[in-house]
Amino acid sequence: MGGEYEVIDGLQRLHTITSFIETAFATLDDKYFDVAQFVTAKNRAEEDDAFSVAVGKTLASREVGAFLDYSISVSVMRGATDAEIDDVFARINT
Repeated sequence: MGGEYEVIDGLQRLHTITSFIETAFATLDDKYFDVAQFVTAKNRAEEDDAFSVAVGKTLASREVGAFLDYSISVSVMRGATDAEIDDVFARINT
């Protein structure tokens, strides 16, 4: 799959997941995501200087693995018109 995608619904959820990976906040038991266990995040933090890694307790490797392996449902609308996208968005939000 290639190309660009537009998020129709769930942008806040995706932002929260990304922010957690980027150590913007900790879990309820005060543990941060362990960036060292996720190569993509580690590279962004080191090479792109995209975010600063928080210092503190981190999730165990099995917890990081479980987080990264969690499935998220997505629907891809190929060739949809703006009207069709608006219709789907309206139905989702009712």
